[in-house]
Amino acid sequence: MGADLILSFIPCADTRKKGRRREFVSLVKRLSEDVLKDLYGEAKTEKARKKLIGCFDRIEELKNLRDTGIITPYADTPSLLITGGLSWGDYPTESSEPISSLVEVPGVYEMFARWAVEDEKAREHRREKP
Repeated sequence: MGADLILSFIPCADTRKKGRRREFVSLVKRLSEDVLKDLYGEAKTEKARKKLIGCFDRIEELKNLRDTGIITPYADTPSLLITGGLSWGDYPTESSEPISSLVEVPGVYEMFARWAVEDEKAREHRREKP
């Protein structure tokens, strides 16, 4: 018996951009009671939804913590916000729980990946302008 290495990551998108929070909240509101129970056990569905929205609202803050990093695993993929460490059954870092909670929700990883690609294209467009 020993510790396990746990890594949590999500595409690094700017969640402050107009309309993104609304899109995320819309996805969370569409989640069925069964999905929420699978994610949070017997937690009340509204409490689970609030928790997910709270995790979303923390993403920008997490980018500046010492227990997270931003990596680009391949040139043609979006950067990832990553955290992790050794775990003895709990979350290894303060940032692990909100990131893990988000990526466990169906559709969230894909949403963040789409946003991250949009962000990168916007940065490239700004660099090309004289």
